[in-house]
Amino acid sequence: MAKWLGFGAILVVGVVAFAFRHDLQAAWQAHTGVEAPVAPVETAESVVEPEPPPAPVEPPPLPASVDVPVPFTSQAPFAVWDANHQDFCEEAAALMVGRYFSNRTIDGPADADQALLTLQQREIELFGYWQDTTAAETARLLERQYDVTTELVEGPTVEELQRALSDGKLVIVPAAGRELGNPNFTPPGPLYHMLVLKGYTADGRFITNDPGTRKGADFLYPFDRLLAAIHDWNDGDVPNGASVAIVVDAA
Repeated sequence: MAKWLGFGAILVVGVVAFAFRHDLQAAWQAHTGVEAPVAPVETAESVVEPEPPPAPVEPPPLPASVDVPVPFTSQAPFAVWDANHQDFCEEAAALMVGRYFSNRTIDGPADADQALLTLQQREIELFGYWQDTTAAETARLLERQYDVTTELVEGPTVEELQRALSDGKLVIVPAAGRELGNPNFTPPGPLYHMLVLKGYTADGRFITNDPGTRKGADFLYPFDRLLAAIHDWNDGDVPNGASVAIVVDAA
């Protein structure tokens, strides 16, 4: 009996609510002349499920090895290591990369030396000085002198550098030269240095054009040693300079 009384009470409340709603709709229509809006009834069909997020795109696998044919010059094309040429590593790195993206070779020592002196004057115009330019300044020089774009990559990883090279780009890195361990450097090696990464081997070494020696074409550095040596100028405190790479591409 109680069950039926409860059901009856619910039925009465439902009828009253329906009638009240009907009266409100009628009053609205009488007052405004507009039929009262009826709230939509939500059904399973009307509920739109959000689209799932797109699956992340995996980068293609890296080639086992890469070697870009970048022309080479030493920073002292005539093997004269005077005050200028001892500090021409940044200019030589820029020259090699700039000539590659210009589809031009380096036509011997005279061509290289004149181009280095031209870049030196360009730096003086841009910065007021030319020695020991930072990664950011070298990137600016490249964009002003050649038809290229540059990106500064902070804290580069081996894979990031490999990926850039496999995409047809080139990389210039500033380095604490004495940490590179190049046996062709005059001991103890340069405090600050700059060189070109042009590829990598399947056995874990970067292929570089290192202008700090006449034997620098295609010089190989192990991944870990080169990565650990990357340091920017940092006002002369090179061992504590930032790890940064200049990734260069055609404009």
